[in-house]
Amino acid sequence: MRNTLLFICLFIIFSIPMTAQCDLGGVEITSIYTNRSADPAGIDTDGDGVIETTDEFVEICNTGSTTADISGWTLGDHSSGPAEYTFPGGTTMAPGKCIVLVTDWTGTAPPCVVDLNDPTPWISEPGEVINLSDGTDAISATWGSLDCADAPANAVCCEEWCAPEPECVNLSGACGEANPGCDYLPEALLIALPVEMKSFDVVEERGDVLIEWSTATEINNDYFSIDWSTDAKNFESVGTEESRSARGYDYTFTHTDASAGINYYRLTQYDLNGTETRSEVKSVMIEKEMDVRISSTVVEDQFSVRGDDIERVMIFTRGGQLILESDGGSTFNLSNFSEGMYIVRIESSSNSMTKRIMKI
Repeated sequence: MRNTLLFICLFIIFSIPMTAQCDLGGVEITSIYTNRSADPAGIDTDGDGVIETTDEFVEICNTGSTTADISGWTLGDHSSGPAEYTFPGGTTMAPGKCIVLVTDWTGTAPPCVVDLNDPTPWISEPGEVINLSDGTDAISATWGSLDCADAPANAVCCEEWCAPEPECVNLSGACGEANPGCDYLPEALLIALPVEMKSFDVVEERGDVLIEWSTATEINNDYFSIDWSTDAKNFESVGTEESRSARGYDYTFTHTDASAGINYYRLTQYDLNGTETRSEVKSVMIEKEMDVRISSTVVEDQFSVRGDDIERVMIFTRGGQLILESDGGSTFNLSNFSEGMYIVRIESSSNSMTKRIMKI
């Protein structure tokens, strides 16, 4: 029972009696699981059939009455160095909502967890201090060989927890009592973290368009759709890129069928729960050489202009006087005009070109 408690997110929540409230803006550390020794009596958090050290997790919940903005907050242990995780900008927790951070989830994590993608366990089994900090203040939870005397100086409060076997630590009725099990809250009580974009650019490259974007984090992201338009109003998807890493990734996509003229691009990001978010629109100019064929540049009377996407052809004298024109490709007769140089201007919907012909 215990080993499969965390297999799915929709398992019923356990009720843990709280001995005290230690919160930061209404947010508490509610559960911690560590199994550094890979005890077979432990918990298979990701349900891959293997109880391993990276099944460890920390759960935090907003037990307050107002929404908490935890953008930039950090979660880590008592040791010096960088925090284990920094919550991306735009991360908010409504009252009653929770986040579970799992050290390394095998396969694709469900929407209800943050996969740290860390192959090295970081929560010490004999004793630990877990800190949640907003950058100024912190709250701490301790157990085992460490206690609140080991908490950071900026901790506004600290709680000493019990650590029954396996190392699933919660606030329980009294230290030494059997722990009812680590929480792993239903998906309905969890929040989806936003994808944090670092950059998004489009550039022309030999007639194609190179779309590049980078993410700082993309927790619960499923995939990106690359959307294209020629009028900035009607977009169509020209490709997709699946999420590569919860900790961010540098993506590249090449659109090989761009139109001559201005091309518009945007990204549509889809969460695992189907929620979609669109990026800003970027544009790039593509100047493609027109496919035009002129029957001859030295003529006695007639010549023809043919090609794809030709909308207008105009014939001018060297002095700039318009003498002939046609919508689209056509055949032109110069028999009634004097010998000399003439200018042929060819226009399409997005480009134009000029050719010279000689009448003899």
